[in-house]
Amino acid sequence: MRHPSVNRCRAVNKVGYTSVITEQTLLLADERAALAIQQSRLVASVALIEALGGGWSTAALPDRHKVQN
Repeated sequence: MRHPSVNRCRAVNKVGYTSVITEQTLLLADERAALAIQQSRLVASVALIEALGGGWSTAALPDRHKVQN
């Protein structure tokens, strides 16, 4: 699936191919940065829960048959 910027640029036909590639590269970098931030937040959340004494083990989980019924 093409990014909307490619379709827009082809429809207008005023932007060079290099500009489209540059825009897509910047978009990818931004998306990767957003994922890295999300990962850091999730890791920090787990660390906080563990630091506060929280946690879980598989023994604390309910039986699979009880959950399905």
